[in-house]
Amino acid sequence: MNARESVPFRVVTADGEVIDLSYSSPRAAAEHDEQALLAETPWFEPGKPLRNYMLHETDFYDEVEQVWGRRWGAEGIGKLREVLVSRPTENEIRPEYAQEWQYYYSSAGGNADLGKLQAQFDEYFDVLRANGVRVHTVEAPVPAIGTYGYIKNLVTLAGAGLVVRGGVIMHRYGAWAPGNEDAR
Repeated sequence: MNARESVPFRVVTADGEVIDLSYSSPRAAAEHDEQALLAETPWFEPGKPLRNYMLHETDFYDEVEQVWGRRWGAEGIGKLREVLVSRPTENEIRPEYAQEWQYYYSSAGGNADLGKLQAQFDEYFDVLRANGVRVHTVEAPVPAIGTYGYIKNLVTLAGAGLVVRGGVIMHRYGAWAPGNEDAR
């Protein structure tokens, strides 16, 4: 494994407080070669969709420490009171996603309209705020590079949310995909 790189980002609390932080990226941005990484990734095959069944055969807790930097668990059900979100950035529209659109769950038609994605994001989180949810914002670094390369869908993960000790990581809905042209 390559040396990790400390990458700055910030959280803006619901009260407007800015908290400068950093995350430990498993790869340094200056030396990162996405194509070389894809060539080493067992679930990648050029021109084909992600072979995500292989990911399902990997136990989450076998790689959670590598991805998150420490082990953690999840529990609890209840009303959403507070959430940490990430607004779409250029991380959502990298040229590599259009080149290998099957792998990155993009579209052969090209990348989504970033301005429209951001406008939809803003509307969604206004709804959360209007319903009493405290919304904290992460300002993700660009580029964001994770364990398996560029982080696409940093804010558009599948599913309703990820319950963790102390809260829920809510996913942003409305990812652009073929047939979902309103986000384009």
